[in-house]
Order: sequence, then C-alpha cells, then structure tokens
Amino acid sequence: MAPGGRIHEGMKVYGADGRRLGRVTMLADADFLVEKGFFFPKDFLCDYGGIRDIRGEAVFLSRSERELVGAASREATVGLRPPAAGSDR
Repeated sequence: MAPGGRIHEGMKVYGADGRRLGRVTMLADADFLVEKGFFFPKDFLCDYGGIRDIRGEAVFLSRSERELVGAASREATVGLRPPAAGSDR
C-alpha cells in the first residue's frame, strides 16, 4: 500500500544520487509505476520499500540511478522490475 497515501500520480521520482528518473504514473497495492525518464528507456515498477523519502511532490528512492540501471539490465532485482508482460506499459 502507498505510504500513508502520500504518493500520487504525477510526482517526480529521483534516485539516491539526486538524478531524476521519471514520474509516478500508476499506483498499486505493492508497487508503483515510474514512467520513463532520460536514464531509463522503459517504464519500471518500484516497490514501496524502495522509497527513502517523500518531500513535497518528489519521491526519493534508496538506490542511485547507477544502481537502478545496473539492476534493470540484470532483470533480477529487488525493488525494481519492468512491468509485467501483457501490460500496456
């Protein structure tokens, strides 16, 4: 579940290194969809446990852009995964 209802669609998402990764485009019970930004060629899902902080209209993840790109390329991740096959993203 979204932490205290503080996350909503349209919020900007940043890695632990401060780089902007994209925007929240969908919320689910266990995770949220981040629409692609400059560093990610595809949208990705992040579980709520991967959130370090929420400030204003920004979500800060506990992993850096570099860590997330490496994890996405391995496709075996904790807290980060591509959307399920058959989804419209």
